[in-house]
Order: sequence, then C-alpha cells, then structure tokens
Amino acid sequence: MPRALSAVQQPGAGDVRGSGVAALVAVAIALSALALYGVWAFWPSEAPPSMEPLPSETVHFLGFETTLSRDGLLLAIVACAGALGGLPRVLRSLAVSIGNRELSWRTVQGSVVSLLLGVGLASVVSFLVRLGVSSSERASPYWFAALAALAGFLADPARRTLRGSSH
Repeated sequence: MPRALSAVQQPGAGDVRGSGVAALVAVAIALSALALYGVWAFWPSEAPPSMEPLPSETVHFLGFETTLSRDGLLLAIVACAGALGGLPRVLRSLAVSIGNRELSWRTVQGSVVSLLLGVGLASVVSFLVRLGVSSSERASPYWFAALAALAGFLADPARRTLRGSSH
C-alpha cells in the first residue's frame, strides 16, 4: 500500500494547532465560569431554621427565568458541581497536552467525555444519597454540592479502573 494512502487519518486523529488551541482555552474558561455561575444561580434560598424551606423558587439563569422545585434546584446544583469537580482533571490534561505540543482532537474528545462522565456520575451518586434522606428531612445543598464535586473529580479514575477490570 502506498504511503500516501496509509496516511489517511481517522476521525479525531489530527493535532490541534494555533487558533484551535486558543478556541479550546476560551471554551474551557467559559465552561468553568458557566459551571460556577450555575451553582450560584441554582443555590436555594436559606429559610430560617424554624421554617420549612420553600417548595419551589424562581431562578434567573443566563437571562431566563423559571420556577424549580427544591429537588429540581438540587439536581441543577449537582450537575453544575459535578462539572466543577471534573474540570480540574480535564483542564490539567489539556494544559499538559498543550504545553507538550501534543494536543490532538482525540484528547479533546476524551476530555469532553470525561467531563460528561463527571456530571453523570455526580447525578447518579446524588440519587443514591437522596434515597437515604427521607422527604421530611431537610436536604442540605452543601452536602449534595460537595458530594457531586467529588464524584465529578473521581469519574475519570473510576472509568479507567472499570475499563481495566473488564479485560
């Protein structure tokens, strides 16, 4: 087979150069800011200890206004905190690849999947924890946000461990 034909690249196999790197850095900064803003925007109002928390609240997010139940607010916080938890690992991977001039589109795709895994794992873990909290108890958003951030941070190592144990 001639060398020119064997050099055909598979989808996602090329290197990221110049303006692509700048665009990825801008997207990474925007995602970080959006995840942090999401935690702030969806954080429920604190009710005095003698009162029950409000059953629903109006939320303003990126110019949109919606009313969410307390559980809806917690789910939004968990998703944003899971993304925040996954971001350090993703940003470090991208920074090392950019610094070594080895950033490929495959690395970018893996980083996106890793971030989505962080959000997904944070959501699943929060569902499991929520099973243990009765509806009459006041669920602390601090607990759910911390747990979600930790789950997001550990999503990639968990994926690697599971992938290694399946062989």
